[in-house]
Amino acid sequence: MRPDVNELTWAQRAQAAARWAAAGLSMHAGAANAGRFAVSLLSIAAPARLVDSALTAARDRVSHARIGFGLASAYADRPIGPRHTAPLPPMVSVDAVIDEAIAAFCLGATVSAVSAAEARAAAEDPAAWDALGTIADGAWKHTRLGWDVIAWAIHTGPPNTESLLRARIDAHIDARRAQPFLYEDTPVDPLLIEHGCPSPGARERLQHAVLVQVVQPCVGRFLADALG
Repeated sequence: MRPDVNELTWAQRAQAAARWAAAGLSMHAGAANAGRFAVSLLSIAAPARLVDSALTAARDRVSHARIGFGLASAYADRPIGPRHTAPLPPMVSVDAVIDEAIAAFCLGATVSAVSAAEARAAAEDPAAWDALGTIADGAWKHTRLGWDVIAWAIHTGPPNTESLLRARIDAHIDARRAQPFLYEDTPVDPLLIEHGCPSPGARERLQHAVLVQVVQPCVGRFLADALG
């Protein structure tokens, strides 16, 4: 967790620290959500393998949060760590668990995986490159968890479950696509890109592109893979 900061100004280091700290906070919150998801799967009598996968996702996200905070601390040259996270009650209905599987794992983890992989492809600092690889690999595993939950719901539900779930997945995608961009697509600092930090605007537009160009055209294939 020692990036090479020799070519960075303090302003660039502060930006890198802020972006890696934000990644750490996102993963820290994601660990809480994955833990809640595991308990929610227990509450609806989901198979043990799904519960175990959710607990693994929670542990992965704790590790990823540590990576984010470690890099943020290195760039800032001071300790940076998590904030207080309020516990969330488990979801007790199958519909709520399915919606969480779609939003957080089928879609959210896919966006995270591609975003990390794209940032890694442009990163040149070895510490950032390694960190982004670990995060991308973990996010792809978490994506599979979401589709495994969808497959279980189809296998155990009534005959029309698959068509209903396709409609719900499409609705989640449409809702995400309808969200306005919060950041301008400003020029990117090449040195920050080398340290795994694309601009917020570029990241937003990539996330939108993932939904349109990766997830939406492949929902049928993803379902088929999960059912296979």
